[in-house]
This record gives sequence, structure tokens and C-alpha cells, in this order.
Amino acid sequence: MSTIIEEPIIVKLENIHKYTYDFISENNIRVINFEESMTRVYLQMVQRDYRFIVDRELIHEIFCEIAYRLNPNDPLNRDRLLMTIGMMEDNESDSDNDSDNDSDNDSNNNDN
Repeated sequence: MSTIIEEPIIVKLENIHKYTYDFISENNIRVINFEESMTRVYLQMVQRDYRFIVDRELIHEIFCEIAYRLNPNDPLNRDRLLMTIGMMEDNESDSDNDSDNDSDNDSNNNDN
């Protein structure tokens, strides 16, 4: 008797939304919020041989987005999604401030 070996499903940035939505739908998973539902979705996908070739931070952000889209009335989903956007804005403004400080330092050095 032969054993059927299934190929792993490779999840990339280009297909992560499709595979995740399909998995949720095919398994009749009710998404309540990120912490409970999307963590369970991720673990089940890994257990069923989905291989994520995506940066872990991006997986987190995408799963936050999916949780919000599937349950926008949950305030935790909304807050978590806004927090991911806020973190990106904070990182960008920190970079801008660093550039500004470098320019200020150059100006100060030229004055001496």
C-alpha cells in the first residue's frame, strides 16, 4: 500500500491573502479577533503544511488586516489595525527626524 505524500503549499506575499481567506472559508472558521482567531488560523495552516515564505512582521500585519475585514465591529481588531499603521508612521517620522538632525549637525559643523 502506497502512502500519498502531498506537496507543501508555499505561501508568498503574492498569494497570502488568497490562501488565508480560502483556508478560513473552507474550514468554516469564524474570525472573532486577531489574538484568538488569526493565531489559530496560522497554527492550523502550519500544521497542514502551509509554508510561509513571508516576513513574520508582514504576516502579523496582513493577519491583523484580515481579522478587521472579517469582523470590523470588534474594537480590538480596529485598534490593532490602527496600531500597525501608527507604528509605520512612527518609524517614518523617526527616520525623517534623524535626517533633519544630520542636516542640523552638518550646519553646526560648518559654523565652526
